Amino acid sequence: MNVTIKNIVVLMILTVGNGCGGDDDNCISDVVVPVDTVEVSVNSGLVNEPVNVAVNFTVMNGCGAFNKFIETRQGNVITVAVEARFTGCICTMVLQELSADYSFIANTPGDYELRFSSGNNQFISVLLTIN
Repeated sequence: MNVTIKNIVVLMILTVGNGCGGDDDNCISDVVVPVDTVEVSVNSGLVNEPVNVAVNFTVMNGCGAFNKFIETRQGNVITVAVEARFTGCICTMVLQELSADYSFIANTPGDYELRFSSGNNQFISVLLTIN
């Protein structure tokens, strides 16, 4: 829990530093944020059929919203990070808990590990068997 709080504080400082400027382009920033929790309803699936995972994360101000998932694949291990987009020069300083659905589709059967980045070299793992 302390690692997540430290990550949020660091991201708040970075966003405040990047968020003020006269040009609208300076008021948009994309930041990788740590994943808080993941929820998967099934741990198995079929080839070419999506398995959905609810990914919960926190953004550090009212200008933050989900932008995209960033995937890194090494064999059957998929590392997933959440990128949030902060739009606006003046933002409420309220932590927001958000959720986005990650859809995993495998084109070959096997055992897969989804590793959701939850901080500095820390992960929340989900193991899936695809038939």
